[in-house]
Amino acid sequence: KPPTNDLVSTAFMMAPRRLVTATCLWVVVVAVLLAERAVVADACGLFSDCCPGTFAPEGLSVCQNCTVGFFCVGGGDNRQACPGQQTTSHAASVSAEQCHCPSGAWSTNGSTDCLVCPEGFYCAAGVLRACPTNTYSTQGASELAQCDCNGGFYRTSASDPCTPHTDPCGAGQYETAPATASTDRSCNGCQAGFFCPDGVERVACANGTVSLAGSTLASNCTCIAADNYFHNETQQCNPHVPCTPGQVETQPPTPTSPRGCEPCAVDFFCPNGTAAVPCPENATSPARSVSVDNCTCNNQSYTEPSSGLCTLLTQCNETEYQVTEATATSDRECAPCSYCKSCDSLLGCQECHPSFVPVADVPGGPQRCECPAGLLVHDGRCSDGNQTSTTATTTT
Repeated sequence: KPPTNDLVSTAFMMAPRRLVTATCLWVVVVAVLLAERAVVADACGLFSDCCPGTFAPEGLSVCQNCTVGFFCVGGGDNRQACPGQQTTSHAASVSAEQCHCPSGAWSTNGSTDCLVCPEGFYCAAGVLRACPTNTYSTQGASELAQCDCNGGFYRTSASDPCTPHTDPCGAGQYETAPATASTDRSCNGCQAGFFCPDGVERVACANGTVSLAGSTLASNCTCIAADNYFHNETQQCNPHVPCTPGQVETQPPTPTSPRGCEPCAVDFFCPNGTAAVPCPENATSPARSVSVDNCTCNNQSYTEPSSGLCTLLTQCNETEYQVTEATATSDRECAPCSYCKSCDSLLGCQECHPSFVPVADVPGGPQRCECPAGLLVHDGRCSDGNQTSTTATTTT
């Protein structure tokens, strides 16, 4: 009798007559059932309900894989959602034991409540795992690759241990490759024409300057021209300017600074702009003098004609007076005061009035003019006026 199933009947009617035997007929029936149920060739899917890990959506007779976040025990049960916040790693899960917290979360003691993975850990498939030594992670890390090396360490891949970075580049070196989380730093020596101030960067010397290999400071860059200096403000090489006559060098030139010049001081002359030469003894000169010819005798001396030297002027003492005034080329002349005269070293010898008489305290000693007894000094002479002194001016 032909099968009653529509698909089977169709297959039966289309089969060649010579193949329609009992055995062949059942082969056709099995093929049609497989196509209708669309499941793997398994006895539980052919002649009973869906296999574990699969389910038939309501109203459909075709078994499908259990979706992520659900598990399917098979048989007559439909799919079941994982409890709480849990999910599954893949489709076709067969039991609640395959449910776990999502990536970046974990649970404790079989709890279905999921917690965010803490710092320093990573959580894969709901399992809390500590990051390896010398690594760290932020909250919510879900895989080992998210455990980064601590500062000062690096690794080339997530499976490698973290290795300390090489020490920073030293003085006179610079980094050709910086230290990163996945690479070590690389150092190289500072080349000529550069300076490396901090072991990190390499700085080129300014135009017109050069430096030795291994230089560490900008001041190591010196001007190529020997008679130039480097000006830090303008970043240019400037020529050294010599001090001019009438100036003296106060600071020698250096590769980074000009020479210092100041005006020649009073009582000196500066012929070549390098050194200050003192004027001869008893001579003076104005500031900025350039030659010994600028040195002239001071006001306490005169130029001795025969030697051309400045000679101190004679000073008349208290017993002398100036007979001849000094000039620029001659000395003053002094003479002793005569009998009964009043002397002033510069104004000369003044005669006493005849009304005075000479008096000496000791024989042959200095004499002075005094009025005779009974007379007084009045208007430079002796008189009988009411005066308080009988002595005129002291003489010697």
